[in-house]
Amino acid sequence: MKGESVLLNKVLFAFGGTPKLGGTEAVMMNIFQNIDKSKFKIDFLFYGVKEDDHSKFTIDVKNNGADVFYVPVLREGIIANHKAIRDILRNNHYDIIHAHMDASSTDLLRIAKEMGVKVRIAHSHNTAHLQNASSIKDRIHKIYLDFTKMMLPKYATHFIGCSDAAGLWLFGEKICSQNNYFIFKNAIDVSKYEYNIDIRNKIRRDYNLQNFKVICNIGRLSYQKNHPFLLSVFKEVHIRDENTRLILIGEGEDREKIESLIHELSLDESVIMTGNVLNVNEILQGVDLFFMPSFYEGLSIAIVEAQASGLKCIASDTVTSQTNISGNVKFLSLEASVDKWAETIISELNSGEERISPIKRIRDSGFDMISNIKNLEVFYNNALKL
Repeated sequence: MKGESVLLNKVLFAFGGTPKLGGTEAVMMNIFQNIDKSKFKIDFLFYGVKEDDHSKFTIDVKNNGADVFYVPVLREGIIANHKAIRDILRNNHYDIIHAHMDASSTDLLRIAKEMGVKVRIAHSHNTAHLQNASSIKDRIHKIYLDFTKMMLPKYATHFIGCSDAAGLWLFGEKICSQNNYFIFKNAIDVSKYEYNIDIRNKIRRDYNLQNFKVICNIGRLSYQKNHPFLLSVFKEVHIRDENTRLILIGEGEDREKIESLIHELSLDESVIMTGNVLNVNEILQGVDLFFMPSFYEGLSIAIVEAQASGLKCIASDTVTSQTNISGNVKFLSLEASVDKWAETIISELNSGEERISPIKRIRDSGFDMISNIKNLEVFYNNALKL
């Protein structure tokens, strides 16, 4: 009816870390930027950061109408963490809590249930947690995560996975067959990644790559992304073809270890570490191959971006096959030898095939960001009607 007011539903995105430019943060930002703001107001809750946070992520969302809240991590004090969460929920009256924290979402959603939040969504962005638990502290943490994973269905009302594998890992087959489960693909604005020779030439000039075959990896500098193996493979590639370079895009807690390993392997002149950057779509134009030997992934937004830019991709078979949208992804076992990985990479680098961005195929496969966000709006609305 003309003149009828539209109810503005308040949504709180929760993330168990600091607001940087990682894959999950990119998903949250894409939703925030493109959701219908006449119907949904999205705010953010971060664990373990302070009120003086000045990340670009936080500045951008605040400038576009979001409120940003911070709570201490559990290890700094369970009472302080729970009190901060309760205060936020009590003072802001959210209709939806959308937790992007895998198994760690359970504690937050339990409190949200106690506080009367109607719709409590658990979102799976991965297919494993804490696989490198070697210390006693990490083993205890993994036991805790295994327990919270088991308890999650008790407190969540709705469930989202970024892929079949991610959903099945966190929620199980029964939940993934229910109406309150939804696959939200890690989609992108595909038009930003279409191959452009002018952008390619600029990037290659900027990074002094004009005469090299360039391999790229995008990911947090952490255990999950398997950088030691990545560098071992690149070392073998570089031995066989000195005309190669590697670009590592990302930041993380293992940066110093990775820098030391680069030096140990005598790759200082052959590896470029960019840190977090805002022009990933442009850098992908300037490289020749995407390489992702991760120990585990939900559905990597980076590998979708790489395919959209027309790149051939080599990935570990721990990465879900749903990522092979273009037909240009080859999967290898992490049990395969370094030689096998290097041979595959060199073969792809020397294939001489014309580079074409499969934009239509990616859109048709459901990886167009705008279409996915419209589907998420429908999921939200249906959840609120129950």
